[in-house]
Amino acid sequence: MEANSWIGKNIMTPPRFNRFARWLAFGLAALCLPACSPPTDEEESDEVEWPADLPVAAEVLRTKDRKEDGLTDVAVWRNPQGEPLLFMSASSEDYIAVANPFTGEFIKKIGKEGEKLGRFDRPYAVAPAGNYLFVAERYNQRVQVLELPSYKPVFEFGKGDLDKPYGLEVIEGADGFEVFVADNYSLPDDPNFDRRILQQRIKHYRVDPQADPPSAQLIRAFGEVDNEDGQLEDIQFITADATRNRLYICDKEAKDVKVYDLEGNFTGLTFGHDVIERRPGGVEIIEDESAPEGGYLLLVDATRDHTLIHVYSREATQYLGRFTGSPQIERSEGIAVLPTDQPPFTGAALYLIHKERRVHAYSWAEALDALRRAPNPKGTDDSDDDDDDQEGDDAGPAAETVPAAEDAPTTS
Repeated sequence: MEANSWIGKNIMTPPRFNRFARWLAFGLAALCLPACSPPTDEEESDEVEWPADLPVAAEVLRTKDRKEDGLTDVAVWRNPQGEPLLFMSASSEDYIAVANPFTGEFIKKIGKEGEKLGRFDRPYAVAPAGNYLFVAERYNQRVQVLELPSYKPVFEFGKGDLDKPYGLEVIEGADGFEVFVADNYSLPDDPNFDRRILQQRIKHYRVDPQADPPSAQLIRAFGEVDNEDGQLEDIQFITADATRNRLYICDKEAKDVKVYDLEGNFTGLTFGHDVIERRPGGVEIIEDESAPEGGYLLLVDATRDHTLIHVYSREATQYLGRFTGSPQIERSEGIAVLPTDQPPFTGAALYLIHKERRVHAYSWAEALDALRRAPNPKGTDDSDDDDDDQEGDDAGPAAETVPAAEDAPTTS
C-alpha cells in the first residue's frame, strides 16, 4: 500500500527472538551477583516518604500478584448484561488475564505462546470494544481480534504493515471499528537519521469483524515530520477522545503527550513536559459535565518511587494537580477507568498496574477530594531530582478549579 512504501524500503524488521532465546536471556540474568538483584517481596516496604504537597488516594483493592508475568496494559469491558470484566495483558507469559473488577479475583487465563489464532507472542496492549477484544502483539507483529464473551479468535490483521505494535485504541462506529496502533519500530542510532522515518508511527485501520470474511483496511499511516514538537519518537500508549476528535499519544523520549486529530494531523498541542518526572505511561478520560471542559484527563507518570497521576481538564488546557496511591505504587504503565458507583468504589474506579506484576484500584471520588484539598494544586515541589529545572511554574490554575468530591456527579 502506498502509505507504507517509503518505510518498507528503509526499515529492516529486527529478528524475532524465539522462546528459547528469551529463556536463555532470563537464565543468564539470574546469574547476576546478589548486589544486582531486584528486591524481593520481603525486602519491599509499603512505607514511603511522600512529597509534602502530594495528595494520596487509598487503595481499594488489588489483583493477585503475578510477579513473573510482565503485565503491560489493563482495560475494562461490560458484557451485554452490564457486568464488567477486567483484562490484563501478561506480556512476558503470552496470555490475557481476566479478573473481577470489584473484587480483584482472578477469573481465567486466555491463550498461551504461539503464532496461531487464539495464541499470543508478547501481547502488549488490550482494547475491548463492542463485543470484541483487540490485542496488539509485539512479536507476532499483528493485532488479533477475539469475540466476547466467548474469547473465540475471529481473525488477525496488520501483518506486513506493523513492526513493533505497542499501544492500541479502538473506536466503535456504525459500520465497524476505527483502530489506531502505535507502531514503535526501531530508529537508527544515528541522531541525524532521515526524519521521514517517523511518518509511519501510527497506523489507522478500519475493521469489520462481522464481514464475511472479516476485513481490515489500512486507511493511513501518519506522524509529524516538519514540526519538531509533534514528532513521534518513542511511543507506546495512545487514547482517543472521539467526541473531541483527538488522539493522545504518549512519547517516552520527549516525556510529553502529543495531540493529533483522528485524521492524523498534529494539532500543535503537547502537554506534560513540565510536570512529568520520568515518562508518560498512559492517558485516560473521565467524563464529567460539571468539570472543566466536561471532564478530566488523567496522565500516568511511571516513576520508580511512586507513580504519579497528573490531572488535566478534558482538553488539557488546565493542569489541576497530581496524586498517587497508598500503599506505595511504582512504575505504573497502563490505566483504565470504569464509570461506576458500585461498592467498593465511588465516582469511578481507576485501575493501575504496579511494577508489571499486579493491578491496584482506587476510587476517583477520593482522589478528586484529595486533589481539591492539596496545598499545592500545581503538583510542583522544590525537591532535587533529574527534572528540577522544570518545576511546572506555569502548570495551571489554583485549586478552586477542581470541584469538591461531593459535587462530582455519580455515574453508572
